[in-house]
Amino acid sequence: MWAREVVVGADGSAASLAAVGWAARAAERHRVPLRVVLAYHWDRASARSAGEMQLRSARDGVAEADAARAVTHAQAAAPGVEIRRETVIGPAVPNLLTAARDARLLVVGHPGHGRVGSVLTGSVAQAVASHAPCPVVVVRGRADAVTGPIVVGVDGSTSSLETLGLAFDEAAGQAAALVPVLAVAPMSGPWGDIAEQSCLSSGARLAEEAALAEWLAPWREKHPEVVVRPLVLRGNAAPTLVDQSRTARLVAVGSRGHGGLAATLIGSVGQHLLHHAGCPVMINRRWPVNYR
Repeated sequence: MWAREVVVGADGSAASLAAVGWAARAAERHRVPLRVVLAYHWDRASARSAGEMQLRSARDGVAEADAARAVTHAQAAAPGVEIRRETVIGPAVPNLLTAARDARLLVVGHPGHGRVGSVLTGSVAQAVASHAPCPVVVVRGRADAVTGPIVVGVDGSTSSLETLGLAFDEAAGQAAALVPVLAVAPMSGPWGDIAEQSCLSSGARLAEEAALAEWLAPWREKHPEVVVRPLVLRGNAAPTLVDQSRTARLVAVGSRGHGGLAATLIGSVGQHLLHHAGCPVMINRRWPVNYR
């Protein structure tokens, strides 16, 4: 099934507006509609007095106003994008996951502090990044960066190779350079540093560079217009990718990985990026290689 829209969570906060702007531009690049979802906690059925009903009505009004402001912000960021707006009563995570069921992309801010319940908190971002049925972008750091490359972590796992394809597509759409990073974990033991330096300066490093080149080959053929700057770097994946994110416009990783030749791209790497990256973070969730 073709993914029909980009979904973005809103809560009235500055962080969520940054996410809305990013999502609107993504929808424009992919030529799909944008769906703005504002979920908030409120039980209208339990109102027992006129005062409670009036207060709850005012809260509903705040939610509608915040959703309208998000739409206005999206229109300013991408004037030609078709926008659908909805406010729903209930917790953010299940409502966002439901909204993203057939989405191309789910976008949230990190963190949010909105007027209707602060729904876009760090825990919400982490939860949707862990359970969404589509790729997730958590907008943090330099949210409006339009310079710098797109960085993608690669370790040879199925998830990272699928994410590589997604990153190539984003790089092509944004006319950005792509920096695929293979992070080689330090060796353990008293001779680790010496042995590692020896390996990286000899045949082992050449083998790792050859493996990275092989993983890149089909996507380079599909996207010859993308400038690719592959890197094999010494260090654990999480801090290595955080370091690269400081000058990137987007950093992408898979939701799962394996040890293989290099550091694993497992959930902990994505979680580390969600808290420390200097730019928006894309977590690939079960996206097929032939997604386009």
